[in-house]
Amino acid sequence: MDKKIGMIGSLIIGITVFCFAITMLIGFDFGGYFVCILLSLGFVMMMAGFLAKCNEENRIAGNLALTFSGVYCVLILLVYFAQTTTVRLEALSDTALQLINYKSMGLFFNYDLLGYGMMALATFFAGFTIPADCKRNKALKYLLLIHGVFFISCLIMPMFGIFSSGDPSTVRWGGIVAMEFWCAYFLPIAILGYFYFKNPVDRFEFRSIRPEEANQAVTIEHICFPPNEACSEAHMKARIAKAPDLFMVAIDRQTGKVAGFLNGLSTNETTFRDEFFTDENLYEPDGKNVMLLGLDVLPEYRGQGLATRIVNEYARRERANNRKELVLTCLDAKVSMYEKMGLRDRGAANSTWGGEAWHEMSLTL
Repeated sequence: MDKKIGMIGSLIIGITVFCFAITMLIGFDFGGYFVCILLSLGFVMMMAGFLAKCNEENRIAGNLALTFSGVYCVLILLVYFAQTTTVRLEALSDTALQLINYKSMGLFFNYDLLGYGMMALATFFAGFTIPADCKRNKALKYLLLIHGVFFISCLIMPMFGIFSSGDPSTVRWGGIVAMEFWCAYFLPIAILGYFYFKNPVDRFEFRSIRPEEANQAVTIEHICFPPNEACSEAHMKARIAKAPDLFMVAIDRQTGKVAGFLNGLSTNETTFRDEFFTDENLYEPDGKNVMLLGLDVLPEYRGQGLATRIVNEYARRERANNRKELVLTCLDAKVSMYEKMGLRDRGAANSTWGGEAWHEMSLTL
């Protein structure tokens, strides 16, 4: 149901944005006001869909997007419901019209701009919920983030009376050009959003490794790590046989092959030691912590956020399994990468694996 709500919201946005562009060109004010009401409702549905689909680490961004979309919706409903009812049907004084008539560029016009500012903030935070795991999603992500820039202009321009002080005819046509540009920008967001929700699954499936995938894991390990750091075939296969539920793979649904993985052993120990790499018997099924033993992503899948997604999915699953902490070691060059994933650097690790100096890092679940 969450997916359908997001799809329907995106569809409503696409249709109403297109209709809004037409109504402005032909001067059909009532039609423009009416479709803006529908647009605001569809936008909230889209933001709710993004929140429902986002990873745990992006929940705050998703909630902020939904919150700002709600504020936007309330302001737009207030402004345009007034235009289609009271302003259109009632005999109002000049003072009242100056306040609530959108064309007067008074109070309700400023509320409208504030509303679109809230919309821009909503799209900005929504952009953080979209995984850049394919070109289409990456385009959606950056269109949403860049749209957030409109918040600044929507907030600042009314404060300086830019619209109320200019020539009415010039302001009107300038506004039409600006809104036509906005429609051309936002229509692709609606289309990409529709397909984002329409896809029944993500590109990658995250699950425990299967026995027949052990050889793929061994091959990937030796592609991703130099000989002095890579896990041996014997230890890798023994680890898979011992604790397959702690060996998460990302499967490319297009090829059915392993694109990357993260594996470890659960234990009640709190500090990493090299013996975890070579002795699968240190595995404690009910251990409260997990010693992570390798994050691998094939070169052709790098730069798409897959490593972060694997870590997030792994953390989410182990949190559900009542684990307390994930612990790993990494070289100095990778510390900042893991910090961006939410891990904390504990300093020098009790490890000389591969003859190198390592940092110990942890993620509290």
